[in-house]
Amino acid sequence: EKKEEEKPVPKPHIHLLAQSTKAYKLRTNSISLDGLLDYDEHDRDTGTFELSLFAETLHELLLSLNLDTVLAYLQERREAHRLEKEAKEKQEREEKEAKERARKEKEAKEKEAELAAKAQEELV
Repeated sequence: EKKEEEKPVPKPHIHLLAQSTKAYKLRTNSISLDGLLDYDEHDRDTGTFELSLFAETLHELLLSLNLDTVLAYLQERREAHRLEKEAKEKQEREEKEAKERARKEKEAKEKEAELAAKAQEELV
């Protein structure tokens, strides 16, 4: 007899094997993690409960790992946003100060020209 070649699994998976005894008949099922998390009180089989408990633990672990990644990303984005905001505020403040200096210099020159004109009139 030819053994059927194993086909690659389309998605990542975990293969669990139970201890087998002669009195216990092994039943195999292929079920998703979400399916395992749908365990309810009507499932009386000990193996199903243990597998569902394992699935819940694995699910929490995956969530924890992913949440750490998401949290780190959000903290980086928050810091980057804060730095961008500070840089923008600094640039706006410098532009405002430059405009104010230019306005004051212009007023000072106008006043100086006005005083020079008055002094010129008094001499004439």
